[in-house]
This record gives sequence, structure tokens and C-alpha cells, in this order.
Amino acid sequence: MSGISDINAGSPDETLSALFARQVRERPEHPAVVFGDRRLSYARLDARAQLLARRLADRGVRPGARVAVMLPRSEMLVIALLAIVRAGAAFVPIDPGYPAARIAFMLADAEPACVLTTREHAGPSFEAPLLLVDDELAEPAGAASTGPGTDEAGPFVSPLAAAYVLFTSGSTGRPKGVAVSHRAIVRHLRWMQEQFRLLPGERVLQKTPAGFDVSVWEFFWPLIVGATLVVADPDAHRDPALLADLVRTHRISVMHFVPSMLRQFLAEPTAVEAARASLRLVITSGEELPRDLSRRFLETVGCELYNLYGPTEAAIDVTFHRCDPDDGPRVPIGTPVAETRMYVLDSELRPVARGDAGELYIAGVQLADHYLNRRGLTSERFVACPFEPGGARMYRTGDLGRVDERGRLEFLGRADAQMKVFGVRVEPGEIESVFTAHPAVGQAVVVLSKAIGPEPELLAFVTLDADAGADRSGRPAAVPDTLVRDLRLHAVKTLPPVLVPYGPIVLPAFPLTANGKIDRAALAARGPAPQPRADPAPPSAPASGAAPGPVGVAELEELLSRLFARFTDSAAIGPDESFFALGGTSLSAMRFIAQASRELGLSVQLRTLAKAPTVRLLARRIEDELQRRPDAVSA
Repeated sequence: MSGISDINAGSPDETLSALFARQVRERPEHPAVVFGDRRLSYARLDARAQLLARRLADRGVRPGARVAVMLPRSEMLVIALLAIVRAGAAFVPIDPGYPAARIAFMLADAEPACVLTTREHAGPSFEAPLLLVDDELAEPAGAASTGPGTDEAGPFVSPLAAAYVLFTSGSTGRPKGVAVSHRAIVRHLRWMQEQFRLLPGERVLQKTPAGFDVSVWEFFWPLIVGATLVVADPDAHRDPALLADLVRTHRISVMHFVPSMLRQFLAEPTAVEAARASLRLVITSGEELPRDLSRRFLETVGCELYNLYGPTEAAIDVTFHRCDPDDGPRVPIGTPVAETRMYVLDSELRPVARGDAGELYIAGVQLADHYLNRRGLTSERFVACPFEPGGARMYRTGDLGRVDERGRLEFLGRADAQMKVFGVRVEPGEIESVFTAHPAVGQAVVVLSKAIGPEPELLAFVTLDADAGADRSGRPAAVPDTLVRDLRLHAVKTLPPVLVPYGPIVLPAFPLTANGKIDRAALAARGPAPQPRADPAPPSAPASGAAPGPVGVAELEELLSRLFARFTDSAAIGPDESFFALGGTSLSAMRFIAQASRELGLSVQLRTLAKAPTVRLLARRIEDELQRRPDAVSA
């Protein structure tokens, strides 16, 4: 039986590929990966990863290189990540649904030796060599689901080499890459196994997008201890009903939620029963965990709930807390994980008294190595640690915290304007720079507002350039709807969906604080002006997976028009108007997708909406899919 001793038996500085290889030798026929109706044993998964690793080597990928991965979530994504680390390279996940300009920037910044992708997502402007997994990972007809691996040794990989590079939002308008070593991530996975004891018979759900750090433990933790990894469909992480079905069907025992999604999950009628039947551990991180949500989960589901905290600049999480019904008004982020130190310091790097607020600093083996191609930013955020000898570093998080009376850390928010939405770190400056690049905009401010819906959402305000914002007499001009829609389309074409804010709301001037700074708090409280909301009480809808409802384009357009109006706060919808230009945001798009899937009885994907954002285009995509697969399909 696999346990703590299995991954602790060797050197603490083993690599991810070495730890996986041990499980291949010990349990070759054990199920490793499940995706839909496809199953891969450890031996079969290893054989396919070895094959792809050889293909990467043939393309010139050597230890220390970087390989970009542009694949939707599937078993092929798991194979690709294993192949890359086996080849000694660092994987750089890039969401194929990102705007072309953002993908181009990330590829240029990462300078990958190769791009792993599919024909569908390959871009003509990619400068790095392409390796199409459609060809390299296609299963021959009649191929066995299991088979012995060759036990071929890969190249030597230093534990100090980068295992992955993740891009996170940047305050200058450019995303920045964070490089994390094998040593850092392996030490974290060892701590997770010691703390949570994942066993071979258990199943972990992989649902976090590969560009976010939680996905790293979802991918690798089960595979280095002999458990089974169940891979969710692309965009399933946005659909509570589909998640509940996956938990029930595959008897998931361990999974992760950002708190805002956990709230949506618990609101799904089928979720609690499914969770109580098999879940024994749920981990939350990425956002502050509200006290009422923690209590509701413990009362309804009843399994262990842990609240973890950590920035991308460390190997995932650096503190942990087991939630308890007796937690106070603020759920702690807890105490440091193994080999990690946390400091609460003032502006002169002096420890503050217990109970006082200060900035959180992280030290220890789990720190990232650096920001990719950002020496100045690296030296600014990764600073010398005055409390440890030998040139030790610590990372300045920008988060505020304090130590409570029981010695547990509490998260108190940000020291700067940075924010988090659905677990994604957001630098408002990145979004603001997109709006100010438009010739009609003078200034832009992005805030996190609770004045829009049930969860905090990004809200954008702009003032117009002097020429665009005044008539010939110099008085403020009326803002045409076409300009607002043009600004939204400008943002949608540049930003990934999760960063698209509500708005923009055009103001003649921004409110100011007493010292003359923009009053962001006043803007967040202000919120958008009330809009007529179409169809506030939609008819009851069939559960996900029910037989398809409307099958004609006209019926589909009528249903989609109603849902577009409902989720964009628009009174009337034209068939060729974009969901995002009408005011749709990343969060409202997720809610739209979930409701449309229920009412249609099929799984509509967020990427489908991104590619077909109008009523007319989306209706045709869905109708085509219904005709091809009339018996329960995915649009």
C-alpha cells in the first residue's frame, strides 16, 4: 500500500518524473488516469509519455529548456506534462482560449524550445517549432488500454531545475512568468502526502485550469503515490451540476475549490448528496474563505475542509488550517507547511506584535526561483531574509496578515490594489492599461465590487480623452452606446475571459480622497447604474444531461436571446450582438453557460461562447452539434 514512506523512501530532492516512475514499477496495471470513457494504467500512461518525451528530444528539447503546452484539459494534457518533465524541460501552460495577442506575448516571453498543441489551436505566427499531439498521441485502432513501459531512463535533471513556469497578472499590463523548481514542488507534494495521506484506491478530480498553480498538485500528487487522477472535461470547473455528476460517477475522494465556486457547488441541488457519498477531503484556496461558507460546508457535507494560502511565487500553498465549526469570525489561513517560514513584518522588516497587522513574507524551500526575464522585479519582491543566515531569501507577498491568540495566521487583504477573482490573481493595472490604450480613453480604474451580483466582480470605470469626452463648447458630451461597446470589444480581444470586467462605466471624473488620490472604495461601492433585467424568473429547466430541448435555429435563438438578456442586464438583444459587448463578464458568462446547459440538456462550453459570442452564431453551433450527435452532446 502506498503511503508516506513511498515518496519519502528516496532522496528528498527527487524529481517529479522519478517519483512517477516508482509508481509505474510498483503498480503498472493500476488505473492512473480517467478521462470520460478513456482509461490509462500507470504502464500505459508511462509508455505514451516516454514516446512523447523522445519526440521532444528529437525536436531539440534538452534539460533546462521550456516547452509551451496549449492543450484543452484531457488525458493528452497529462501525458504532455509527464513527457516534458521526463525530457528535463519545464512546462509552460498556455490556455488555448486566450486572445491571440496574449498568447503571442507569453510565447515570446517564455521562448519555448517547442510548442505542444493540436491542429485546432496551432497558430500561424508561432515562432517556436510545433509538435501536434493529434499525430504524436493518437491511439492506434484497437490499442490496448494497458501495456508495459520500456523503463527507459530519461536524462539527468537537477532538482534545482525549473519544473514549470506559470504566468500571472502583471501590474505593468504584461503578464509575468514565475519559475518553480523540482525541489520546491516535490517538497510541497511530500508535505501534502504526509498531511493528507492519499491512498492508491482514492480518486482526485483534476479541474483547475493548467495555468493556475493548484493544478500542479492535482496533476502530480495522485500520480506519485499510486492513486487515480480523474480529469474533468474542459470548462467543467465552471459548472456545479457537472462537477456534482463527476463526483458521484467517479466517487471522487479529494478535490479543490476556490471559495466562490464552492458556494455555487453547494447551491447545486445534487451536489451535497454526491459529495457526502465519497468526498473525504476538500481543499480551498485562492480567495478568502468566508466564515458562513465554511460552516455551511461542515454542516451539510461534513468531510474535512482545509483552508490553504499561497501565492504563485511559491510552490502552491505555504500555510494550512483545518476548518472547524468553532472558528471565529475570520477563518484562519493557519500555520506554515513543512520547511516554510512565515513572517509578519512592518515597513522596516521588523516583526510586529501578536494581533497587530503587518505584511506577510515567505521563506523556505518552496520559494520560486525568479520571475522570467524580470530581474528588477525579482530583486524587488525576493529580498534578503534578515532572520536566516547564508543568503536566504524571502518573498514579499503584498498581503496583510496577523497572528491570532492561538498562533494562527489570518489573512487581512492586500497592501496594494491587487485582487483575486475566482482564485485568479488580478493586477488591476493590467486591465486598466488595456482600456487606456484605446484612443478615446483618458483614465481607467478597475475595482472589485460587491454591488453587481452575489460574488465580488471586476468593475471598470473610465474617463474619456479630452477630445472624445467633450462637445465643441467644451461641455461633457453624451457617451454613445457604440463607444462603450467598442471599448468592451477592445478589452475582450486583448484580455483572457477571467479578466474581462463589468462595464466600462464612463464618468466625467473620478471621485478623489482627501489627499487627492482616486477613491477606489467609493467607486467599488458605487457600482453600476440599475438596468432593466429581462426574464428575472426563468422557467424551470431540465437537469444537466436531460434530453435536448429546442432543436431548431429559431427556437434556439429565442432561448439564447432570453438568456443573453438575463445575464447581461440588457432589455433587448439583437441576433448579431456579442455577449461580451452587451456587458457580459467572465462570471456572468459562467452563469450563462451553466443555465444554458441546463435548459438545453447538453453541455455548452465557455470556449464555444468565446468563439461564437452572438445569439446567431451560438445557435448555429449548438444546432450543428445537435444534428451530429442527437443523443446527449457537448456544444
